[in-house]
This record gives sequence, C-alpha cells and structure tokens, in this order.
Amino acid sequence: MATKDRLLKLYAGGQHVTMSPEKLNDVYALSKQFTALLASSKNSYCSEIEYFQLMELQFYLALQTNHDVEAKKCMDILTDRFNINESEKLIGLRALYLQATVGNEQAFQLLKQSGEIATRGSTLENTSEDLLHLKKRAVLVHQNDPAEKYVEMLLKFSEVTPLDTSVWKELADQYIKLNHYDKAINCLQEILLIQPFAYNIIALLAETELLYIKQLESELKGPGAYVIKEKLTEVRISCRRHFLRGVELCSNYARGWSGVLAVTSQEISPQRDTTEVKLHHLATQRLKEIQEKKLSSDQNLKYVTPILTKYQS
Repeated sequence: MATKDRLLKLYAGGQHVTMSPEKLNDVYALSKQFTALLASSKNSYCSEIEYFQLMELQFYLALQTNHDVEAKKCMDILTDRFNINESEKLIGLRALYLQATVGNEQAFQLLKQSGEIATRGSTLENTSEDLLHLKKRAVLVHQNDPAEKYVEMLLKFSEVTPLDTSVWKELADQYIKLNHYDKAINCLQEILLIQPFAYNIIALLAETELLYIKQLESELKGPGAYVIKEKLTEVRISCRRHFLRGVELCSNYARGWSGVLAVTSQEISPQRDTTEVKLHHLATQRLKEIQEKKLSSDQNLKYVTPILTKYQS
C-alpha cells in the first residue's frame, strides 16, 4: 500500500523531525487514519514489525502535534507487546513522553533509574541502536543546564550519530541562543546534506544568515573591517539564495517570502540592483495574496503583517 510505504519511509528517515507545522499535522492525520485501519483489520495490511514501527511513528507525530492522549495510547500499545524494563527504546519513549507532558525532572529520573545516563557507563561507540536512542534522550533532558555544557554534550552525541537531524537541529537552536550564528549555520547545513528538500530548514538557515548579517554589520567599524566586508557580501548572497530556494520548494511558505522581502529591502540591501527590486515587488504581492487567501498556517501568517509594515516599499 502506498500509504504504508510512505509512512514507513518517514519512520526510517526521521523526516518528521524537520517538517513544517502544517505538513506535520497532515502527516499526523494520515498516520492516525491508517493505524486505526490496521487496528480494525487486525494488521492484515502489514507485518507485525511494520505495525509496531508505524505505532512508534504515530507516537512521535502525536507528541509533536500536542496530541498527548494519542501519544499515550501508542506508547501503551508498544508497552503491552514489549517489556519496558528490558527495552532501552521503550524507556526512551517513556522519557520523551514525560519530558513533553510533565517536565525534564521526571524524564531524567526515569533515565537515571534505568542505569543509563548519557555520558556515563559504556562508551557511545559500543552501544546498541536502542541504547543510543535512550542516551540521546538523556542528553536532551539536560537542556536546562548551562548552555555551554549542553552544547558540549550534543557535540559528543553528534560525533556518534552524524545522520541524526534532530541533534543537529537542537545544536543549531542552542548556537542561535548563544549568538554563534556561524556555527548554527554549519549545523543547519548538516541537516540539508541529509534532507536537501526540507524547505523549512532552508528558510531557517536563511533567517540565521540574516541574523549573522546584522552581527557582521555591527563589527564593520572594528579591526579587520575589509575581511568582514567580504564575508558580509558572501553571506548576503547566500541568504537571498536560500530564501528563494525555500519558496521555490513551497510557494505558499509565508516565512520564506517574508525573508525574500526582508533581504531585498533597501534597509538590508542598500545598493539594490534591478533583480532585487523585482524580487522585492514579487515578495510583497505573494505575501499579500497568502495573507488574504490564508494560504499558510496561523503560526506563519502572524509574521506577515509586521514584515510587510517594516520592509514594504
């Protein structure tokens, strides 16, 4: 079945981690409908292994879309089939559920009781895939620790699981909070090496580059101004290219068009050429259309009015 294959592919690749909110809600609805069909048909459409993989995916999707009751239901189905005391993955799922619904402390206590804390015991290189999953959750519950310590733990984990996009995304978020925009950019580029068509990550990369532009501009009067000026030109070009790539992949992505409008404005590009002026006009038209026809999610639409007010010419 096409639906089953699509969902199993999402499960295997972990693309749900970087999906936009509207796409995530669509996939959640599809997954919920399909898993309900499997339950009513006694899993006649897939093997037992595939069924539990789909239930695990549904658990993640439910948590990401704030459907806590549905997530608990999925976790209970998995727990009924497997012994939580003998499954590192189930312990990790339980910790993730506690972190999302109750708080970090309860999640940490569960992981502590399991006897496997992320940076203690056996080395990460010698652990099973399920234990890596558990250790990852243990790392993430430390997100309220001092930022530098948390980043150090994430970096150690990224060395062992370089294809885990959620770790790179978490690292990027932390670097942005620390105003280390160049490092955040590198992390987001790692995600795009794995998922080159993730338009929301492309737009986030461009937004981070926009923050980096402002940071570089503030340093122009200091030493090494010539080098900074060259870097500034490079980042401006890259920023515009990434915003345009984002809206190319998703024509109604309001945050992407907001970025195109900003990066082609007189304020950010004081010496605009004809192409930038045309792009600025196009971005204005598209944002107004998206706003009037409500072609994007409410979360993305809230960005449109202030962006139009600030950058529209």
